Amino acid sequence: MATTGVAYLTSKEGIVKAAAVMLGCITFALVIESGYSRVIVVLAVYILCWVLSTLSYIFFITNLEEKLPKAISYEAANACLSVGLFFMCLIASAVLAMTRYWGKHLEERIAAGLVGFVYTAVYAGEVYLLKGKAPKSLDFLWGKMGLLKVGVCVSGCLSFALLDASDYRCYHPDGCNSARICVLVSYILSWGGSVVILIFRSTPLPTKFQHTDVTDFIWSTFSFLNYLLAAVVLTCYLKCVAFDSHPCGTRLSSVFFGFVTAGLYAIEAYYQRDVLGGNATK
Repeated sequence: MATTGVAYLTSKEGIVKAAAVMLGCITFALVIESGYSRVIVVLAVYILCWVLSTLSYIFFITNLEEKLPKAISYEAANACLSVGLFFMCLIASAVLAMTRYWGKHLEERIAAGLVGFVYTAVYAGEVYLLKGKAPKSLDFLWGKMGLLKVGVCVSGCLSFALLDASDYRCYHPDGCNSARICVLVSYILSWGGSVVILIFRSTPLPTKFQHTDVTDFIWSTFSFLNYLLAAVVLTCYLKCVAFDSHPCGTRLSSVFFGFVTAGLYAIEAYYQRDVLGGNATK
């Protein structure tokens, strides 16, 4: 049975959740104080994480579970929520750290970045504490292939988020604008498909469908080639003499994460190669 009410306040889960609520508030307050015009999406993600954590905390300390239908396991739902919030916060913190700052409140922005990563670490601790209460379908996330898929999704998100933040449009007559748009579309296409597969494999649905592993292998192979080609094309169209400006530095970071993501896709496809013979790697 779930720990609720006053007992939840002093439980490990309750203390970690309270820390998440406190750090979330501090993080988005620092982002607002330092100026958020360039990172408004990051701010929105931090606020969303904080709101969901606060609602979850209130749910358990007020013992609402006893007053609602037992249609689902609220502990399992809380574990799933923690996993989602961890990924959201991790990506937001990484994007914030890599976004060049031009304002007058540099100390507040540095503090926001540091607290953001501590905030992410708290969510990681919560995921660890709730791992035993998560649905069995989430066991995929704790395995080798699940961790690789998570790495692909995080790195892929960073690659296109950084490219978008760099003001990828250019006005040269040599096809630069079209090339960068194609790169952005390629990044998002492979990343979106991998997110869908990750969510799909974290549910009970794979047991009801054949050839899930083969589909995953094919997508990993395609995405490796897609990401590799896109990163090479973006390298050719950086259009930067030096990388001390925000757009050039951010585009260079996008290229770096593009190649990292391509490498992760290659590793993923390598471990999945046996599925063509009927043996999936867990």
